[in-house]
Order: sequence, then structure tokens, then C-alpha cells
Amino acid sequence: MKTQTQHNIGRIQLSLAVVAILLSANVVYANGLFENAGPVKVTTVDPKSEIGKRVGRITHPETGFYGEAFIVDECHIATNFHVAMGKSKDASGAIELDEKAGIGYVANFAFAIDGVSKRFSRFDKATVVRIGNYNPGTYRGKVGDLSVLRLSNCLDKSYAKMNLNRPAAGDKGLNTDLMVVKTVASADGKIEIVAEDGCRTSTVPPFPGLIAHNCKVDHGNSGTMVLAKSADGSLNLAGINVEQNEAKDGTPIGVAVYASVVSSFIDAALGASTEVAPMAELRIPQSEDLSLAQGKGKTIVR
Repeated sequence: MKTQTQHNIGRIQLSLAVVAILLSANVVYANGLFENAGPVKVTTVDPKSEIGKRVGRITHPETGFYGEAFIVDECHIATNFHVAMGKSKDASGAIELDEKAGIGYVANFAFAIDGVSKRFSRFDKATVVRIGNYNPGTYRGKVGDLSVLRLSNCLDKSYAKMNLNRPAAGDKGLNTDLMVVKTVASADGKIEIVAEDGCRTSTVPPFPGLIAHNCKVDHGNSGTMVLAKSADGSLNLAGINVEQNEAKDGTPIGVAVYASVVSSFIDAALGASTEVAPMAELRIPQSEDLSLAQGKGKTIVR
């Protein structure tokens, strides 16, 4: 008969093994990473819909670097730390942050995709008011790949605070269905919003505060919304995508910061909306950092 300590060790070993799988090049559904995974349904989202109108993009015109962001309420947007303050990518794909990165950094925000031209029609400046403890080299640091920015010009009241998923204590977002909302650009620069519905989260999290899912996050889609459906059919923010991993067989493995971290992070930022917020201290369970450098797979920061 196993002791409680042996059970705990077994669970730790399982978690480490799954993290290793996530970072390896041999992931397939047969490994049990995504149980009961059905087909992912891809649909076009009306840019004027409640979700569609919140979709936007952070742009860095001087380098061409960009990523996605979304409107949280009439005065704030949320995205990744590396999207808000990234400057470029080096030859290895690593993100180079702007030397001015931090609280008070000002970024360019484009939103309101026109249904006819299929291009962004509105633009504003946004100032970083809250940031996570971002470190691209570890999964702990990826839990902190978050930022909230305040728009220079608040929007109308139709952009009320979006619904935030608030997981119960101990809920790690495992083995559930989610939706990823992202933009897709054509060769001529036209942009559409699409939703991948029916994404399945993994049976074990890659790290506390993160979830893994089997929806594809394309180049420039870091910062996209991950949504969950409530019992009444409404959509709640369940996470923010931070990167895309790819298995040897091409299976997409998206990684997102989960609502257990995101919701409290956004609440804190909006609660301090009239002043610059301090550096966010993300309280996640203490455990050993797992360096991405130890992985053998293909990790793609989007």
C-alpha cells in the first residue's frame, strides 16, 4: 500500500512528465494529453458582435512587430507583456523587448475592423498600467506574460467590463472545452476575426497558472482571448494565449495563462484605473522552475 508521500511523489512525477511531453517533439493524441478531443469548429466572427468588437492589435510600426490585444472595458485593454512591449524577434525567434518596457510604456492600439474594407478603422495610444513578472525562459515567467493598458481616449459604455471566468479554488481548467478568438490576415492585408470552438485543454497543466489546449495560435496571435461558455451560454474570459508549441506530427499545443491568474490580475488593474499600478505580484504555488531550454520540441512564441 502506498503512503501519502508516495502518492504525492507520483503526482509530481506525472506533472513533470507531462511538461516534458509538452516540450518534446513526440506529442500525439494517443498519449492522452487531450482526452475526448473532438473536431475543432472554425467560424467567422462578426466584428460588430460583443466579442468581435473587442478584438484589436498592438502594433510597433518602426519594426513591424505586432500581436493581439482585446478591450476589457471602456478604458482598458489586455494582452501579453511581450506583445505590449516587444520590439522585434532575433534570428532564433526570441522576443527582444523595448528598452523602455515597464509601467508607463505607450503602445499603439488598432481596433474596430470595418466589415467592408476588412481593416482596422480606429486607432489610439495605450499606456501600460500593470504588468506581470515576465520571464520568457521559464514557465513560471510565462505565467507573468500579462499586461493591462489604459486607452488615451475611453470608449462608450457599450464596452462594459467583459465577463471574467472565476474558477473555484483548485480548478486548473483541465480537460474542458474552450474557444480561441483570433485575427487572420490575407495576403492583401485584409483581416477577419475567426473563432476556433471546441478546443480541448490538457489533462495535466504545463505549470500552475497555465493551461494547454489543442487550438492553433498563428503568427501574431499572442495575446488572443481564450473563452469559456457558462451555463447560460454567455462567454467568459478564461485565459490569454502566450505561445504555441507544435508536436512532431503537427498537432498544435497552445499555452495560455489561465483565468485563475488572469481574472485577479485584470481586477487589480481596473481597480487602480486612476493611477499607475505597481508591479503585479503573481501568487502561484511554489515549485521548481522548468526551463524551456530543457525541452526537445519546437516552441514558437507567437
